[in-house]
Amino acid sequence: QAAPPTLDDLLRRPQYESMSLSPSGEYVATRVPLDDRTVLAIVRRADMKVTASVDPGHEGFVDSSFWVSDTRLYAEWSMRLGNLTQPYSMGELYSIDVDGSNRRALSGAVIDPLRNDQEHVLIVSCVKVLKNECITRLRKMRTDGRGTPEDIVDGAAPGATFLVDRMGVPHFSWATD
Repeated sequence: QAAPPTLDDLLRRPQYESMSLSPSGEYVATRVPLDDRTVLAIVRRADMKVTASVDPGHEGFVDSSFWVSDTRLYAEWSMRLGNLTQPYSMGELYSIDVDGSNRRALSGAVIDPLRNDQEHVLIVSCVKVLKNECITRLRKMRTDGRGTPEDIVDGAAPGATFLVDRMGVPHFSWATD
């Protein structure tokens, strides 16, 4: 019978966090916690080689990632600012191909990677700031980040986000205060 884990075992930082397979299953994206940041690594399953990474820098943390096609990934990140211990979401996206090419910094948050449309992704972004409140808009954009995003609908209230169905049609918008 194996010995039960010690308290140190339970409190030890994990080597990897939040793994996700690409739609084809060929790649794995995983967050790797380090002392002062969390980076994202893309690993080819065939040989377990890291093919690309996203490093937000000192006090930067990759919070989540979304496969938007078999070979393209979006990552959302936050920063620890000043004396704050909790990282603050920057409302920033970073997109990258599995080979590390076609890197783009974008604004917003992924609402839906549109699994049935590998050419587009739905994001919500701040389009205007009024009285320290962000007016948000649901947008459809190309996964490669090029071109002008297609505006779909504005949020019902400042700071709103959206719920869409499987086809990317918005059905609900909400905000908290």
